[in-house]
Amino acid sequence: MLFSSLLALSGVFAAPSIAASDGLDLLAHRAVYELTLIDSERDSGIDFASGLFIFEVTGASCTGWTMASDMILSIEGRSGNTIRTQTSYRAFEDGAGQVFTFQTNTETNEEEPILVTGAAEREPAGNLTIRRFAEEETTTAAMAETSGEPRSLIRR
Repeated sequence: MLFSSLLALSGVFAAPSIAASDGLDLLAHRAVYELTLIDSERDSGIDFASGLFIFEVTGASCTGWTMASDMILSIEGRSGNTIRTQTSYRAFEDGAGQVFTFQTNTETNEEEPILVTGAAEREPAGNLTIRRFAEEETTTAAMAETSGEPRSLIRR
């Protein structure tokens, strides 16, 4: 299905999805993880790190699946500087596995967020069309479009 194939494209890793035709269905679920750095190497420059990760899947095989994840991470350096990153990811795949959309939003130290959205659609002939839109800090939208069957994205 497109969902599992394109997760790597958008920066998120997941196990392959299970098609309804397999006689199995993915259960909607939500998981919340509290993150804490246990140890770091002395020369890493990192003194402490903590955060929160929330992952949620909702939907059904007949209507489609929505996946959402949010992560807030604070990293404190030994030099006293702190980096705070907040990342949100949303994706939807229709029940037939023909259409996939995603959006990522990343903000670091309260700077201007970086937004990337995209879509993929499987054509009747089986080709996959991928559109990715990246909104850069200058708020100029750049678009990349690819047609064909990218072997690195499609699992059969």
